[in-house]
Amino acid sequence: MKKKLIVCSLIFFVGFLYANEKSVWVTKEDINLKEFILDEDGVTRIETEKFELRDDYILIIRPVETVENDYICRSSQIYLLKDDSVKLIAENMDGGGNIGNSNKYLFRYEGIDFNNYFCLTRFEGNYYYYLFDKATGNFEFKFIKGSVDLKYNIIIYVDESKNARQIILYDLTTQKKYDLDKYIKYGQYGSNTYWEDFQVVNVTEENYSIVFSGSYDENGEEVPQYFTVDKETKE
Repeated sequence: MKKKLIVCSLIFFVGFLYANEKSVWVTKEDINLKEFILDEDGVTRIETEKFELRDDYILIIRPVETVENDYICRSSQIYLLKDDSVKLIAENMDGGGNIGNSNKYLFRYEGIDFNNYFCLTRFEGNYYYYLFDKATGNFEFKFIKGSVDLKYNIIIYVDESKNARQIILYDLTTQKKYDLDKYIKYGQYGSNTYWEDFQVVNVTEENYSIVFSGSYDENGEEVPQYFTVDKETKE
């Protein structure tokens, strides 16, 4: 029994140690899905995760840990696989040190997978979504998600690049953006959730049909607003 315990402990230690070595995977033979690191509590395991994306892409989120001046840093390496290609597309873009529940500040995948793009999520005060191009592996930009439509390849998000937050519809297929704020009537009783209440109803060659359900009447009842956005009118 003692011998078995020693062997199990050794396996655990080797798996943990290897995850701490911040190497880079170059080929499929390098990939070890059994790697993990430990969270700040020293008990909670943060596992290496693999996901299948559209068009035969494979996404791997690999947690890594480094020590700099006695300070433990936890972050992720993001790999995108296609056929025999293994590409490191992001590292040192997330994470933190001994802050408690560090897993919350690491990238995670929430199933947001478009034809040519995918998103990762990370908590930064708000939950931010990072958009990546599958073909190039490039990080495009991060945003606060309003809604996504995987059928039509559309993101409705909060644009924070300007002085005031602006609601944008971004068509990933046509690469065109549309300002939705000018279509919304918040009314006397305002909106409780703002950017979370958009839904794409239909898309034609001429326009997008959208419903906004974030406005309320004096009785607290939802007052949906339907509107169309002409494709000829961009942001």
